Amino acid sequence: MNAEGVNNNHNAAEEGNNGIDIGILNGGANQEEQSSNNNNIDDSTNANEQQEEDENSYVEPSSLYDVYSSLNYANYTGSCCASDKADGTTLTPALPTTLGLRVNGVGDLPLPLSDWHAKTLKSNRNTVKINNGTYHKSYTVDSNRIRIKNPTWTVSLEKLVKTVAYKLGVNPSKLSAELHSLLYMEKGSRVDRCKNTDQGTNVLGTLFVQLPSVFTGGKVSIFNSNGGGDNNESEEEDEEDTAGVFQLGAGGDASFSSHFFCHYKDCEYEFAKIKSGSRVLLRYTLRYGGEKTPTSSLLHTSMSSLKWSLDMLPPADRMLLIPVKQYTHLQRD
Repeated sequence: MNAEGVNNNHNAAEEGNNGIDIGILNGGANQEEQSSNNNNIDDSTNANEQQEEDENSYVEPSSLYDVYSSLNYANYTGSCCASDKADGTTLTPALPTTLGLRVNGVGDLPLPLSDWHAKTLKSNRNTVKINNGTYHKSYTVDSNRIRIKNPTWTVSLEKLVKTVAYKLGVNPSKLSAELHSLLYMEKGSRVDRCKNTDQGTNVLGTLFVQLPSVFTGGKVSIFNSNGGGDNNESEEEDEEDTAGVFQLGAGGDASFSSHFFCHYKDCEYEFAKIKSGSRVLLRYTLRYGGEKTPTSSLLHTSMSSLKWSLDMLPPADRMLLIPVKQYTHLQRD
């Protein structure tokens, strides 16, 4: 074989090798292109899944029409509990500080109680120490052993009951208060979380009127776990069912005026321990004259759609003005 043949064979081999190399390179390019196509498919799939998740989690905002519609169907629009002082300095009407309170077997009781009158009240044969495991160091006197001699008390109480009706969101003309008992709580007394069980099908709730007293501590907490509709299992959820915490003038103006708090019958309440002094309260049963007696549960159900529609409004639309009554301004000379 001559040199030229050798060279031709060598060139042919090189061309063959170059063909193999190009084929390998083309195959690699095809694999990269296929991998890129697969990545595009995966990205498209992930995008579709993310879009589906976004569509499932999307909540359509409400409108003002939804708010007005909720108002039309909201039968009860009050609070499940309320509290205030009753001395005339707030929107709550004043209760007389001189009651002429008289207890059978004790006689007239001046308020706030002196140490001697407190001791006499505790030892009275008509006074019963509460031993139910919930009330501690507390005493009660039945309503038929109590008399309030001040003739203005009844009228003042009726005005207070109307205020309570407005705060609880019920018809004032159908709400009344029936004296249940007198409650005396000395230093160290407390009431564990409980619920009143007053008898009667038309019981709406309870009204406590705290008469002028000198004490510290003893805050009152009202609990309402959404009307009992939710089963709260975590501690955080249990804390969220606190509907109100009231000091009732402790260490301040409690000695000069009466205070009150009220709540629906399906709410629970508790008194913290009294650190010093003592307090006297009148407990009233709130009764309702309507065909259907409102409850905290009904209140929550009635308000839930309104709350949702307000919460879902755009921030710029969350100021809502509702005309209540037309009036004219009368200029005085």
